[in-house]
Amino acid sequence: MRVPFKLSAWLTNSARLIMHLNSVSDGAVLTVRVDGTETFRTNLANLDGGYQVNNEYDVEFTVNLPSGNHLVEIRNPGGDWFYLDWVGLEQVLRATYPGGWEPSPAAIGLQGDRESLLYVVAPDASYPAGATNATLPLQQGKSLTLSNWTSGPFLAQWFDPATAQRLNDTQATTTNGNLTLPLPEFREDLAAALYPPPSLLAIGFAGDRAFHFRLDSEPGGPCVIEKSPNLSAWASFL
Repeated sequence: MRVPFKLSAWLTNSARLIMHLNSVSDGAVLTVRVDGTETFRTNLANLDGGYQVNNEYDVEFTVNLPSGNHLVEIRNPGGDWFYLDWVGLEQVLRATYPGGWEPSPAAIGLQGDRESLLYVVAPDASYPAGATNATLPLQQGKSLTLSNWTSGPFLAQWFDPATAQRLNDTQATTTNGNLTLPLPEFREDLAAALYPPPSLLAIGFAGDRAFHFRLDSEPGGPCVIEKSPNLSAWASFL
């Protein structure tokens, strides 16, 4: 490295700069400055006497950083180059956006006549909000809006795609062509089956002692049919 490498960030307590050194040439010097003040310096000997990037060092240098908003610079005031594989900052505060805007979950879906499928990805799991985060924050109080949607109420059954575990169910009613579904808590992604809630309609009478009903439900959905002699005490029928 010959050109200064600069990082500007808001840092919290116990922040650190980590640099992984691969190889050096003759006379290289690694320094770190914070807001223009040098806080770290080390001379880098050419261990193998060569001039190739061959992982001769394979070592990490760590520099503690103060909390707050700082400009961190990695410099080489020496006579020749050194090669860093990567640079990392720990304990960086999350950036905020003007007006309190926050990235929304990304979604894709397939709409059917009665049943639709949804796949939702947390904003911190997709570019640009935080695709490199190893530990994703819990998503709470989020929602997803489907536009140009059919009128009426809808029920969403949510699942964890990695385990197929069923999570919460949420309901919403289309307003002005938009269906806004509350999302359950999640960290990475969600999958859902979306359909109108089941309904039971009275069609008419069959003779003197029987009713005709019609059950409308999503294709293949589980149903429980019960019977009652007095419309008060119910027991399983099928």
